[in-house]
Order: sequence, then C-alpha cells, then structure tokens
Amino acid sequence: MLNLLVVCLCGFLGSLATPQSADIEARLRAQAISGAEPDGSGKPSSWGQWLQVEIPFQMGRLAVLFLLGCGSGLIGQFLFEGALLTGTVRYVWLYVALFVCLLYFGAGVWGRLAQARLAWLEQAKIVKFGTTVLKALPVGLRNLVLGWLAGFFPDRFSLAFLLLALVTWDVTKAGVLMAGFGLSVLAGTLLMGFRPSDILRQLGNRLAATSVLGFSLYLVLLFLGFSFENGEFGLSSGEHSNHAVSADSSVVMLNTPVADFSVTDLEGKPQTLSAYKGKTVVLVTVGTHCPCVESYRNRLNVLANNYRSRDVVFLGFNSNANEPDAAIRKHLAVKPLAFPVIADTDQKLAEKLASACMTETYLIDAQGVLRYHGRIDDNIYHPEKVTETTLQNALEDVLQGKPVRVSCRPALGCAIVRRQNELPLPPKQQAG
Repeated sequence: MLNLLVVCLCGFLGSLATPQSADIEARLRAQAISGAEPDGSGKPSSWGQWLQVEIPFQMGRLAVLFLLGCGSGLIGQFLFEGALLTGTVRYVWLYVALFVCLLYFGAGVWGRLAQARLAWLEQAKIVKFGTTVLKALPVGLRNLVLGWLAGFFPDRFSLAFLLLALVTWDVTKAGVLMAGFGLSVLAGTLLMGFRPSDILRQLGNRLAATSVLGFSLYLVLLFLGFSFENGEFGLSSGEHSNHAVSADSSVVMLNTPVADFSVTDLEGKPQTLSAYKGKTVVLVTVGTHCPCVESYRNRLNVLANNYRSRDVVFLGFNSNANEPDAAIRKHLAVKPLAFPVIADTDQKLAEKLASACMTETYLIDAQGVLRYHGRIDDNIYHPEKVTETTLQNALEDVLQGKPVRVSCRPALGCAIVRRQNELPLPPKQQAG
C-alpha cells in the first residue's frame, strides 16, 4: 500500500512537469478539441470544453498505462524466475536502475526519438486515415480513443515507471501501480488546468527527477545487499541469489528412523524430536531473505494451523551461517510464522538431514520415521496455479495410515548459506 501511495505521489508531481512527448500530445489534443485554435495550439475555447476533452483523454491513457503495466509485470515474472535459477536477481535490480536513469536523464536522445515518432505520425497514411475515421466518432468517444493512442507514446517519466513496475515481479501489482500512477497524472493535469503555473511546473520537474533517482537508488541498495527490513547490509555478497535443488532418496534415506536431536528454539524453549513421539512432525527449512520462503509463508501458516488439531507439529529451522538469532527474531516479528523456529547455528541439523535449500520439508510420522522429503507444492510464486499439494497429500496419507503416494519431490529454493570452507555433504548421508 505504501509503495502505491509513493508511486501516485510521484505521478502527480511528474504530471506538473512538461512531458517529453508534449509535441505528440499537443497534436492529439488538437485533434480532440473540435474548436482548436487556428494556430494548432490545441487550446480549448472554454473551461467546460477543456474538461470534456481532458477527462476522456486521460482516462483513455490510463487504460493503456494499466495494460502496459500488466505487460511489464508479466515480463517481470518470467525475468524473476529465470534470474532466480541463474542467481542473477541482484544484477536485474542494478540493470533496471541504470536503464531508468539513462532513459530519464538522456533527454537529448529521448527528444530525438520523440521527434522521429512525431514525423512518422505526420507521414503515415494509416494515421491520416485514422484521423478521418476519428472525426466521425462522437466527441467523448473520440477523446477517449485519442487518449488511448497517447498512451502508446508515453513521456520518459511514464516509461521510467514502467521499467520500475517490471521489478514488482507480478502482473496484478504492476498493473495496479501503473493505474494509480495514471490517476495521479490525471489529478496533476487537472490542477495545472485550474492553476497553470510556471513555478509549479519547475517544481514538478525537479521533484519528478528526484523521485526517479530515489527509486533507482533503492534498487542499487538492493543490489548491494541492503535490507530495508533490518536496516543493515546483510547480504553484500549475494548469497541468496543462488538457488539449489534438494537432494533425492540417494542422499536422504526415506522410510528410516530419524535420529533424535536436541536444540533450542528462538523463544529459548528446548526442542527435541523425541518430545513429539506419537505426533506427526513436519520440519521445514526457512530463512529471512529468501523470496521462496516469503512466498510460502502464508501457505505454511495455513497448513500448520489446519493440522494442529490433528496432532501435527510444524517446526522451522534456519541454518544460514549469515543470519544471527537477533536478525531472525526481528524478521519473524514483522513476518511471523505460525510455528516455532530453531536457529541451527552450528548447522548440525542441516547436516543430519542433508538439507540443501530453503522451503525443503521433512515429514516424520508418529513412530519417528521419515515418510516424505521435498517440496511443499508445485508452484513457488503463484499459489493460485498450484496443481499438486505434495506435502499436504503426504500428510493425509500418513494420518490415514496409508502408504505415501509420492515420498520425494525435489524442492527448489535459495541455497542454504554454509560456513566458510565447509565441505560438501558426503554421499549416502542418512536421515537416521
């Protein structure tokens, strides 16, 4: 919500400044205003006529900004998932920040591109034909269509925010952000219509540039590993940019007893596997900076709450060498889990279970035997697209005393950050 408000404020401020595509918009506005002055300035003959033109014009552009935002978010989804697999998420943030700055502050290049597009508009036969057709439309509809066309020739400020919408990594979020941006532009345009002011225009221009720089700096700080949640540089080497796939049954031995462990959770309570004998236990690897864990957080909380009455105990354990207890507690205070979390500081639990990545789960039945190991379900980032709830299915099989249909499905998640100079796990590492 805060991000949306900030973007709306930036859009409002930016709309006070003269857009780089002013020449194109002026021509389209002149077409929209039936009583345009002979000099082609596109000024309405009355205030009422200005409103009749401006509101449909801006609403048409708003619709295009929303669609372009959704497209940007869709590209961002594919880009994010690819970057996760290749461990380059940090560099995507950096590249987007650089492109945004080059786009916004490369005024000379952008001005030449705007002029080239304007020349194409004037010479294209299809555009001349379209102008003839538009004149036959009712005034309100014509203005709406012209605003829609203007949306495809955005100024550099709108394009900069379309690039920033890319790193929401989500279609809906990007669409909503750009729609909010478009509405704020409408508000700023109306203000300038009521109270045209060179001072406001200059102020808007400077604040718009500042907001673009601010968002770019935000992305650069993410690239450098700064955590806005903790207020510190915690991942400067980009450990969680790398992803790993959990081991299969050749490393973690299924259907064998799991050796007891004794650890202390973050609340200072001792946790042993033997204490839960007679209950079903789900162990899940977690972390404070992993987007996979955050994506699964609500789903894990729902599972833990739904199965608590059926004697199922969820325990999380954080084995990352770069995440101290204080940082884990601070993170959980903001983004809580519905079950205890163990700080596996010495990584003995991760070694015992041959854990490779976060969101890796281990289902242990009431007799202490490992019955399932692997992923939670088949879609990390899009819960609405899940087709196989693998962990839940295994839970139901165990609770009903049936053989587990699928006992291992490799999990994909952020690689657990190991201690320096730690050797890889030996082959045939058993759970018990």
